Amino acid sequence: MDIKKIKFLGKEDNWWGPAGETGPCGPDTEMFVNDVEIWNDVFMEYNKTKDGKFIPLSQKNVDTGMGVERTLAILNGLKDNYETEIWKPIIEEILKLGHKKVYEKSDRHMRIIADHIKAAVFLISEGIVPSNTERGYVLRKLIRRAVRWGQRYTLKNFTDKVAEPVFKIYENSYPELKENRNKKFHQTNYRPSYKGGEGESDKVIELYTQFFLTECDLFAMRSGGKRFLGEFFQNRFYSHRRKFFVRHD
Repeated sequence: MDIKKIKFLGKEDNWWGPAGETGPCGPDTEMFVNDVEIWNDVFMEYNKTKDGKFIPLSQKNVDTGMGVERTLAILNGLKDNYETEIWKPIIEEILKLGHKKVYEKSDRHMRIIADHIKAAVFLISEGIVPSNTERGYVLRKLIRRAVRWGQRYTLKNFTDKVAEPVFKIYENSYPELKENRNKKFHQTNYRPSYKGGEGESDKVIELYTQFFLTECDLFAMRSGGKRFLGEFFQNRFYSHRRKFFVRHD
C-alpha cells in the first residue's frame, strides 16, 4: 500500500478502551475504504488501573473486528449500510408508509425504526416477549423507541408492516423466523400507551423511566419540557417511578 495512504495518529485518535474506568486497552489501527471504516485492530498491550496508570500486560493479544455490513456496502459501491440489500427493503417500506420517495442521509428516524424493528423481530424469534424485566424490558424499549420515532413522522400502526421485509430478507438463513410468524407479528405490533400522566411533564417523566437518558433529554428539549430539571422534576420522577416499577407476574 502507498505510504501516503497510511496516517500515523496519536492516542487521542487511535486508542481503544478500556471498556470501563479500568481494564485492558491499547492502540488501534483503523482501516478505511472510500472514507468508510470497515476494519479495526486493537493491540491489547496495557491494563489501566484506578489511579490512571497503564501497566503492560503479561499476555498481549490483538482484538480484531470487521464490519460485515460496511464491507457489503463497499463491495456494492455504496457509502451507507442502509442502502444495501439487507436494509434497503426495510427502508423502502418506511418510505412508502411515510409517503416519501427518496431516502436521505438526514433521515435518522428511518434508520432507528429499521434497526429497532429488525432487532425486535430476532429477539421475539428467540422466545422473548415485551415485559418490564430483563430481556423483555430491552425488547420493549426497542419497540417503544421505534414507535415514538414513527409517531413523530405521522406513521401509525406500522411496526408489523416494517417487520415484513425482515422476514423476506432473512427467512432462508434463519428458518426459525418462519415458525409462529403470526405470533411474532403480534408481538412486534405491541404499542405502548401513556397512562397515569397529567400534562407534558408527566410524559417526560415516564419517558425517563422507559428510555435511555439521552433519548429523554432529546424528547424534553424538542417538546419544550422546561421542567425536565430541578426539584419539581425530581420529586415527581421518584413518585412516578415508585408507581411504575411494580412487578406483574
